Amino acid sequence: MSRFFDDIISSKAVPWPELQELLDQATVILADNVAEYFYSGTDQDYWSLEADFPNLAPPFEVFFIEWRDPPYIVTRERGRQQFPGRARKGALFICAESSTISASEAAQDYRWLQSIWIWMESGRKIDCLGSMTIKVGPEGKTVGFSDKGYFEATLNPELRRAASPELLLSVAQPALLTVCFLHCKNVHMEAHTPPAPLAKKHRLRYGRPPVVYKTLVIEPLKRVLRSEGNADEFGLRRALHICRGHFKDYKERGLFGKIHGVFWWSDHLAGTLRSGLVIKDYNVKPLKPENH
Repeated sequence: MSRFFDDIISSKAVPWPELQELLDQATVILADNVAEYFYSGTDQDYWSLEADFPNLAPPFEVFFIEWRDPPYIVTRERGRQQFPGRARKGALFICAESSTISASEAAQDYRWLQSIWIWMESGRKIDCLGSMTIKVGPEGKTVGFSDKGYFEATLNPELRRAASPELLLSVAQPALLTVCFLHCKNVHMEAHTPPAPLAKKHRLRYGRPPVVYKTLVIEPLKRVLRSEGNADEFGLRRALHICRGHFKDYKERGLFGKIHGVFWWSDHLAGTLRSGLVIKDYNVKPLKPENH
């Protein structure tokens, strides 16, 4: 079975050639397990972009997260029910640092501008619902658009049933949680290469190989969220804050006076730093300008 990413590429659901080029550059992450945790592993009914996603700093410059809705959804109000309109969904994240946009933007209180394009499968048809834009501060928190709230939406006018900004945000939430999980300890990604016979068949049919994708191994994190973060008692919001780390900027003075860049430091669950341990380098490079 082909990935949703491959089906989007081979469909007519990519509005512009420039967007197709960005899809070709994207790191692809399969997040079925995160979607299952989001919808049925926690009974939280309402999610706030500014409060419930503590770290949305981009792990890659361009990346695509896809998932299939789980069979069931659990809420505090209604308990466990079958998932209505279960479908495959995907989100393309295009990230740029504010300093690369304009000199005036660089002075603002955010570091990254992220455009998130949303796709959803309806029956056998794949639709691009549109895009939402968020601003992310130096430590990964969303920054508001003054009186416009915490995101701006651009909807696809060609859809017969136009999506709403609220629907875009709702669909994107498992992808946003995936980004948060990438910043937690006890999470790592595994790469998956399609079998050679499947890759050959896909290449012959579509003229390109199927995507090599990554999955998040989150079982250890789920145990930490329950045991150390007390997610069952206090909710996922507080648990994620306990399990998250933070950035340190060593671009000017250098780590140990020698290593320059922006580095991710993982927290102890008690809130103290692991002394001197650099876990990941998330120094996001700006998008290269197109040649005209």
